[in-house]
Amino acid sequence: MIKQTSHSRFHSLRARLSLLLCCMFVLFCALVLYNNMAAFQLLLDRMHSNTEDTLVLYQKHLDEDLERTETYLYTFAMNNKNLISLKATPPKSSSWYPTLYRIREDFESALPSYTADGFFCYAEPEKELVMYDTSYNPSPAIRSTVREILENEDVDLRSWFVHEINGHYCLVRVLNLSGYKLGAYVSIDTLLDTLIRSGESDSRLYFTDGTMVLRTPSTSFFLNPKNTSGPYLSCEFDDTSWLAISQPLEHTSISLSLFLSNTEYARSRADFYSIALVVALFLLMIWFSLFTSLHRWVLHPVSRLTRALEQLRSGNFDIRITESHQLNEFQNMTDTFNEMVSEIKNLKIDVYEKQLARQKLEALYLKQQITPHFMINCLNTVYQLTDMNQPELAQKMIRDLSSHLRYTLSSGQTIAFSEELKLVRNYIDLSSIRYPDALKLFIACDPQYEDATVVPLLLLTFVENTVKYEVVMGKTLEIHIEVLPVFKNNCTYLHICLWDSGKGFSPDMLALLDDLETYVAEETEHIGIVNVILRMRPIFPDSFFTFGNRENAGAQIDMEFPYVPFFPIS
Repeated sequence: MIKQTSHSRFHSLRARLSLLLCCMFVLFCALVLYNNMAAFQLLLDRMHSNTEDTLVLYQKHLDEDLERTETYLYTFAMNNKNLISLKATPPKSSSWYPTLYRIREDFESALPSYTADGFFCYAEPEKELVMYDTSYNPSPAIRSTVREILENEDVDLRSWFVHEINGHYCLVRVLNLSGYKLGAYVSIDTLLDTLIRSGESDSRLYFTDGTMVLRTPSTSFFLNPKNTSGPYLSCEFDDTSWLAISQPLEHTSISLSLFLSNTEYARSRADFYSIALVVALFLLMIWFSLFTSLHRWVLHPVSRLTRALEQLRSGNFDIRITESHQLNEFQNMTDTFNEMVSEIKNLKIDVYEKQLARQKLEALYLKQQITPHFMINCLNTVYQLTDMNQPELAQKMIRDLSSHLRYTLSSGQTIAFSEELKLVRNYIDLSSIRYPDALKLFIACDPQYEDATVVPLLLLTFVENTVKYEVVMGKTLEIHIEVLPVFKNNCTYLHICLWDSGKGFSPDMLALLDDLETYVAEETEHIGIVNVILRMRPIFPDSFFTFGNRENAGAQIDMEFPYVPFFPIS
């Protein structure tokens, strides 16, 4: 008994809600923790991504500047008339030195247009150096350094390389022109000046050669990288922790590196734990308030309603819930409960009346299936045919009548549309024997829709009414059945239009058929139409029928229902 009570309490709404709220509290705390951690990581990712994008722009800008300078050197080597003249002039002749001077003037005019600190041309056999830089008159130290570079056989002539010139790191490019060397140099400070104009305390932009940071020869240092920020490289220098992001320059051995301070990020992460604690306490207060409110406005009304339902199950139909001052939803539930209890007896009566109505419908259906009047007329016609010595025609009529009766007496709740069409043709054949040359049947139906599911006597009921009320001897009655597919709401529907060339519905009959619901509920004379509609609705609830008169013709009946491949319902 104790175990059962414990199990019942665990499966109660109160216990489950308490467990749910506890889980929600833990989940919210976890989400807050995860959200903050994810926010910090996203901030770092965004910062890294934006910095990378900036570095790519810087790198492309520097590559373009260096490429322009290199292109100028190649163009100068191939097209400059003074350099060409220098090669053709005897060394140290009276016209040789003026040519060197003109080359210097060409360098002077070109230097402002390019990212370079100086251009130089070196005649190897004569060891003559002509150059021009931003100081207008290069110092002897600069000339000496450039001369050393040009006379060094190990110099890389394929791309830009790093070399120290006058206490600064510079990128140097040298072209070998068979006896002459043409080149340019630019300091890394000049390159950085093309990118930024003022320093920022939380970021540093340097060039790096491997792990070496190129500042000045006296202040350069090697990095000691360490992974302290997930997948991103961190390092420390100048007593500060930095996040390092690098982008290599094309045609050089160095990279452009941006160092972002980690101090602000670390401080924000340290403050997170205090914020998380405050949020957890706030969530706990919300959890307590929520549980109190749920008990007052949800658990108590549900418990009261549960007790009332248990009494109702035990047979107490006089139970009522009278408490007020509750939520609108629970007030609606209690009002509905009280009304439900009051109407249970009436509901039993309604169920009994519906059973009687169903039995009545089944009786009407059986009555519609067996048509004594039609059968007696057919037998009389057979008798007349035998009396008129027409046995073949009599045999055909008996055979068709047999098929008709077998179908109407043995069909289930559904049949294939092709069977219904076959029955209609058979009926017309029977009626044509009784009324020679008085009936013509026209059926227009795509064969692919003849497997549709329909109720028995769907068309025959209306065709029988047409023959019964419209056939006039000596006049041909046309009956048309047109079947068309209709596509709507992603479904295929069959629209059947049945019309004849008779007189059509009378105004009084049309007035009755306009209010189809009332007609179905009250009609007792035209039971065939009512029978068809009532049998269609349970199988195809969205089917509909309309009745009218066709222009320049007779009665027209339109019906529409979903196309479903045949499935039998017994």
